[in-house]
Amino acid sequence: MKHLAQILTGCFFLFYISLNANNIQIQQLELVENQELHFQISWDHAWNVIDQPPYNHDAVWVFGKYRVNQNTWEPLHFSKENELHQSSALDVHIQGVEDEMGVFLRSDFIGNQSVNADIVLGLNENFENASNLEIRLFAMEMVYVPEGAFYLGDGAASNSFIQKNTLDALYIDSENALNVNDENGLSCIEEEALPFGDIPANYPKGFAPFYGMKYEITQQQYADFLNTLTYQQQAERTINAPSNPVGTPAFRFENRNSIVIKQSGWQSQTPAQYACNANANDVFNELDDGGYRACNFLNRADILAYLDWAGLRPMTELEYEKACRGPLESQAKEFVWGTQDVTDATELLEDGTAWEGVNDTASLLAGLANYNYSPIDGPLRTGFAAQDYTNRIQSGATYYGMMEMSGNLWEYCINVDSVGLQFDGKHGDGQLDENGNANVVNWATQNYGSCLRGGGWNSGDFEGYRDAAISARFYANFSVITRRNTVGGRGVRTP
Repeated sequence: MKHLAQILTGCFFLFYISLNANNIQIQQLELVENQELHFQISWDHAWNVIDQPPYNHDAVWVFGKYRVNQNTWEPLHFSKENELHQSSALDVHIQGVEDEMGVFLRSDFIGNQSVNADIVLGLNENFENASNLEIRLFAMEMVYVPEGAFYLGDGAASNSFIQKNTLDALYIDSENALNVNDENGLSCIEEEALPFGDIPANYPKGFAPFYGMKYEITQQQYADFLNTLTYQQQAERTINAPSNPVGTPAFRFENRNSIVIKQSGWQSQTPAQYACNANANDVFNELDDGGYRACNFLNRADILAYLDWAGLRPMTELEYEKACRGPLESQAKEFVWGTQDVTDATELLEDGTAWEGVNDTASLLAGLANYNYSPIDGPLRTGFAAQDYTNRIQSGATYYGMMEMSGNLWEYCINVDSVGLQFDGKHGDGQLDENGNANVVNWATQNYGSCLRGGGWNSGDFEGYRDAAISARFYANFSVITRRNTVGGRGVRTP
C-alpha cells in the first residue's frame, strides 16, 4: 500500500513515495552527515527459493531523486560498494550496482517471510552546502530470473519463433549470437516476420540472469514519475496539457485510468502535480482511487522514459519468453501459467482499492486473467489474482512469479527487426532529455524496434487465435506510437 512520510530538518525536505508493490513501506527517512540515507523498510511476502525450483527470489529495487532550491529533479547516486550499506536484519541483503542508480534489497531467508529492517545506504553525492534540499525515495518489487537455458517459441502460436526448417522450439543455451541462416538457426512461422539479420551476442536473449518488475507499471507509479518532471516533459508524457484545471485527466478518464491533475501547472514553467482519483471526488490518492491498477494509455516513448528515469531498461521479446516459461519445454499456445486454459475475470470486487480483485476463481488447469474482451473494460489492480493460498495457475503467474504477463495490458518489448537488434541492454541513467524522452543509445526510440506481447483485457481467444499465449507474436512489429487503452509496460535490469 502507498505510504508518504515527510520529515523537515532545517532546510532539508525528505519524501518517500512507495510504489505499492506488496505493501512496501519506508518510514523515518533521514539524511545523516550529508552522505547516508537512514530509513526503515518493510514489505510482505518476501520469498527466496534458491534451493528448489524455480531457484529464484524476489527483491526490492530502491532508487531516488533529489533537487536543490526547487530546481529540476536529479537522479540520486548510491555507492556501488556494498560495505557502505547496512541492514539491521542479518537476513536482508543489500546489493549495490555499478552505475550507482539504486540498490537491490532481498531476503536471504529460505522460504517466505515479512521483512522489517533499519537500512543505511551510502550515497555518492555531495550535499554539504546544499540548501532547500528535497529527496524522494522510490521502491518497487522485482523478481530474479536466473541464468539458464530455455525453449523459444512453440511452433503453433501466431508468428511463433521456431527452429529453422522445423516447427520445433529453438533451444537457447547461451548468449552467443544467433545466426538466422544456419540450417538449424532461428526462424519463425510466418516468413514476413523473420528477423532482419543475425541476432548479435550483445542483444539480451534471456539466457543471462536479469531482474524483472513483478508487476506492470501502476497508475500511482506513473503519477509519481510525472511529479518529478518539468512542465515541458510532463506535456510530452501525457495527453492533456499540465496547465489544465484540477481534475483534468492526464490521459483519458476512461477504461479505468484514474490519473488526474491535482495542481495545475503554470505558463509552461511550473510543473503540474498529479494524483489518482478513480472515485472522482475532491480527495486525491484515497485507497479506492485506482493507484494500484496497471497504467494503460502508455505509448513507446512513455514506457521508455519511465524505465530510463527508474534506472531500468526494456526487456527483449526473448527475455519475455524466458521469464514466462522458465526452463520448461514449450506447450502449443500455452499461457504464462503453463496450461492452454484460461478463466476470464468478469465480476469486479473492491473496485479501485488496494484489494481490488474479481469474484471469478481459477480452475485446476485454467489460470485467472483479465482477458477475452473483459466486461471490466480496463486494467485491474496488479497482482489481483494472487493470494496467500494461490499457486502459479490460480494467480496467473509466470514460472518465476511475475504477474499479468498474459492479459491485463500488453507488454512492450524490444523486437528483432533491424532497429531492435541494435539494442544492447544498457540501463537508464535516471535522466531524460528536455522533452521528457529517454536518451539511452540503442534503445529503439525510433518508430521501429518494438513489439507487443502477452495480450490485454481487450484481447481474445477464438478459432485458434490466441494473442495472450507466451509465444504469440501477432504484433511482432508494432511501433506503439499512439496511446492505446490496452498497452502498459514493465522494466528489467541486468544484475
